[in-house]
Amino acid sequence: MPLPHNFARVSGRDELVYGSSRPGYSKDNEKPGAVTTEEVVLWCQFMQENGVRRILSLLGDDEVEWYAEPIADSLAAHGFDGNPYTRAGVFVDGAVEVMLDAFKRADAAGEKIVVHCSGGGGRASLGFGVWLMHKYGLSAEEAAQEIADTAAVEGSNRRPDAAKLQQLMDNGTLKKKDERDPEAAASPASSAPETPVTNPPDSPMGPYLIPTDLPDSVSVLEHDQTVMFLVGTAHVSSQSVFDVRRIIRQCKPHAVMVELCEARGLVLCQPPGNSKDAVADSEAQAAAENPPSPAAPPAEQPTAGQPPTTAAPR
Repeated sequence: MPLPHNFARVSGRDELVYGSSRPGYSKDNEKPGAVTTEEVVLWCQFMQENGVRRILSLLGDDEVEWYAEPIADSLAAHGFDGNPYTRAGVFVDGAVEVMLDAFKRADAAGEKIVVHCSGGGGRASLGFGVWLMHKYGLSAEEAAQEIADTAAVEGSNRRPDAAKLQQLMDNGTLKKKDERDPEAAASPASSAPETPVTNPPDSPMGPYLIPTDLPDSVSVLEHDQTVMFLVGTAHVSSQSVFDVRRIIRQCKPHAVMVELCEARGLVLCQPPGNSKDAVADSEAQAAAENPPSPAAPPAEQPTAGQPPTTAAPR
């Protein structure tokens, strides 16, 4: 039998991440000050009785105005103090990084975390997908299907959308591109159709294409018969990892370098003519398949004979 508050686990893979509707969910109280503190208290009590210790809210700034008292204060006063409450609207810049930070802290602490939007179906399912893609390496389609399958078993109401999930993971937000980059939106050239950036016409390496929104963060290096793509980033993040993966997927380069915290690491090397073989070194292959942690950047360094490199600004 379905539990109150649309509460159920996200996947059968773990007992860490659960989903629910927001405190005091009702279509009748979607207006400023409509949700009483008593409704929040009842929600908190239910979550605590079910072992939840952390909260990831995907409500927008307008939705938190529906509470009679500031929702963060109410949660802190009724069992969720000590910063276990995180809010990340999916339409704000850096939403995925905030979500992943909350998931990682819950995982490290071994504490159950509940993800909610308003009803617990749409945006919450995107949050579930972020977790499954990050933790278990699922594709957006696989994550969406697993969320739907688990919901059918649990009797919960979920509406996973693989296309939106992929968009969220690729961009770190669902905010429209022109809203994320006001200068580009104001530029006359911004209304022109986008075309991928290509290598110089006289390049001996043949054509390769760089995704249109990545040139500012990618340096293309050519040396003898090798093309290298250097992805520069100031810190390890989900976005930098996806930038690398997109370069690998679209450009099929011989090598990709990533600059992380002033330490360069070769994360993928493909021998000419073979688009599948990764380098044999286990650390390098692991770095290609999994986001590296800030405390342990890739150990592999450029080998002799590679040209000197500099990271593009991120």
